[in-house]
Amino acid sequence: MRYKKYLNPYELLYMYEKQDPDALRLLIGQYRPLLMKIVISVTGRGPFFDCNKDDFRQEMDLMILHAANTYRNDRKCSFKQYLTTIASRRAWRMNTIYRNMQRYPALGEDDMIAENADLYH
Repeated sequence: MRYKKYLNPYELLYMYEKQDPDALRLLIGQYRPLLMKIVISVTGRGPFFDCNKDDFRQEMDLMILHAANTYRNDRKCSFKQYLTTIASRRAWRMNTIYRNMQRYPALGEDDMIAENADLYH
């Protein structure tokens, strides 16, 4: 239905609660650009962002799903504010995890550990 793309987030959340199949897709379409801007502000543009872009996009889509499931309308917080808060926290956490993985790579299956040597490879 063409009219659905013009609905506000609260109507989409209501439709999502009523198990409308298009509501979550439309929420993701509305908020993905905003969340990717948050990711870029956390990670910066560059090779690190480019090689992990799909992971960040998938995590931000999951944050929209999480926010849709946990948002409470009776709180003094808008859905957008709630979503950006939890998504920015997740982006910072993912950024730290990925940077640490680059800095301290784990041993692979082919790496040997020499018990006699001073250094372990």
